[in-house]
Amino acid sequence: MKFSIKHFLVFVFFLFPVAAYSQGSGSSEPRKEKKENNFAVTRSVSGTVASASESSVVIKRSSGKTITLRIRNSTKVGSGCLQTDQRVRATYTPKNRNATAISCN
Repeated sequence: MKFSIKHFLVFVFFLFPVAAYSQGSGSSEPRKEKKENNFAVTRSVSGTVASASESSVVIKRSSGKTITLRIRNSTKVGSGCLQTDQRVRATYTPKNRNATAISCN
């Protein structure tokens, strides 16, 4: 079978674009939403409670710097840990400063 320039041009201009277009057609179902990441980055801080309320706690580190963390309903707080001058260790997400756990030392 001999191919001529005419056959080549028909392939390039008509058949090749159709084949290339159908490569990305995929499924016609709507995209599923992105799954929530269950592996959040957390950090820990140790220090003394400078002040505390129902929704936040201010922890003073040994370096003298303070950090304010938000307390959510899901935050695990040890009993008596939110008293002023109480030594605590807190785990939090640095992105939004939500405390995940606060424990007494």
